[in-house]
Amino acid sequence: MSEDKNMNISINLPDSVDNAIKNVTDKPTRNVGDILNDIYTLVFGEFHNKAEKKRIELAAGIEKFKKEIEENINNIPPEKQLEPNARLTLTALESAKYTVEEENLRKMFARLIANSMNFDYEKYVHPSYVSIIKDMSSLDAENLSLFKTSRQFPIAAYRLTNNLDRSFHTFAQNVFIENPKRFDIKQQGQSLSSLERLGLVEITYTEHLNIGYEKFEKTDLYLFFSEKVAKEKQDGKNPIFSNSRLTIQPGLVQLTSLGEDFIKACM
Repeated sequence: MSEDKNMNISINLPDSVDNAIKNVTDKPTRNVGDILNDIYTLVFGEFHNKAEKKRIELAAGIEKFKKEIEENINNIPPEKQLEPNARLTLTALESAKYTVEEENLRKMFARLIANSMNFDYEKYVHPSYVSIIKDMSSLDAENLSLFKTSRQFPIAAYRLTNNLDRSFHTFAQNVFIENPKRFDIKQQGQSLSSLERLGLVEITYTEHLNIGYEKFEKTDLYLFFSEKVAKEKQDGKNPIFSNSRLTIQPGLVQLTSLGEDFIKACM
């Protein structure tokens, strides 16, 4: 008996797409509009499914947001509770809808709304905090949360410094390695610059701490620049490197008074 060489391949398709295929290949008993709709489903069905998934995720984020606001308000002693600040609450809710899927930003909005109704924290709350949170990234929120335990941290700049006239070329600015979750130095530098632009921290290279800078010599980026400088010196083709060396310029990032109040109100 000969072996059947035919294979039955089963592919599970979403119902909407599966039905569209059947409808398009059926006898032309329907009008052109119906057929076109089925063709659209075939072409754009994947986008629809992704949009539906996004709607589900958004709905889940909104529910978490509502719950977090309620929990924060319930933690306020009854005698400390104030009437909601309509202006702040409405603008915060409007802005929060763009961030409900990002946990740390969503929680800041929830805390801000609740603390505007708390007698003990009302003095730290300001309507401008709504736009500040809206302009923050998740990484910005992570880095700012570090300042709850310390008002200042060391930062550094990696520079190629000329031994003769002390002129320099900066390889990397605002190197920040205090966040244990993130190790992308470029993104960290962007985050600190963003927090400074928002007025929450200030960055200086005219002041620095007495300790804490030796760890900047152990980053992958520093080792990369160190090898680059050594290679360029060995090649001898670029005169810029001949009388120069890799240096670390110590600096400081510290919380502003606005940043202190913002953390109290939102974190």
